[in-house]
Amino acid sequence: LQQMFKEGLEHKRTARGREDTYLSALAQHAAAAHSPAAPPLLPSMEVLVRVSFFHARRGSKATELILRASQTLGDLRDCLACDVESTVDSVVAQRGAFAQRPSRASFFLISGRLYSDNAGTGADVTANHRAWLRAVHAHEVMGPHVAADPLPMHETQLKDLSL
Repeated sequence: LQQMFKEGLEHKRTARGREDTYLSALAQHAAAAHSPAAPPLLPSMEVLVRVSFFHARRGSKATELILRASQTLGDLRDCLACDVESTVDSVVAQRGAFAQRPSRASFFLISGRLYSDNAGTGADVTANHRAWLRAVHAHEVMGPHVAADPLPMHETQLKDLSL
């Protein structure tokens, strides 16, 4: 397990090259591991979850992350960036104060359940999707919760999911 962490320390969390804060913390623990009183890398009963994302059109793996089961879907969201975000970043850099950054509000649909992060906007970003899911009777395939109100992703830990 420790060898896996050592190999993963170079993993970047987004295409823009920001380091994964969790893996950075592991690097600090690994550096401290040379001392006899070093703390363990993980709490004794902690479970690790490997999350992979694939490119929608090409089907190739876009990114892979290893998270603790006690981390939230909000933590997972913070590790992700979509192609549009890099475009937005370059427009904001070019236009400065004149360019308004769009909301980072987002949601996950996992095992027939919506998890939302309105990113402080107060807007329900899942409303149109839930209406469409109801219209196509998605509950018949995905279960009764698919069109229900979303759960907050910043409060939902990975260990709470049924996968």
